[in-house]
Amino acid sequence: MPLGIWHLATLPISPSYSTDAGSLSDWVKEMGKCLDEEQLELMLVVAWALWSDRNLLQFQDIQNYPVDVVNKAISFFE
Repeated sequence: MPLGIWHLATLPISPSYSTDAGSLSDWVKEMGKCLDEEQLELMLVVAWALWSDRNLLQFQDIQNYPVDVVNKAISFFE
């Protein structure tokens, strides 16, 4: 699901970006080098939405569609 999320959020994140980084911190630093400020903000909010959605699934057995996860993230900018 995560790679589909990045595509739906219209962020230029390829599969190699998600597997090359050794840690979340390394990945965020790499994204900071290739995304502009607006894209980086959206990427961080989408990452939070993914984490939040994962917790809903893990602890409440609630699963959302990827488009709903992206819409939740984008709604923070409206």
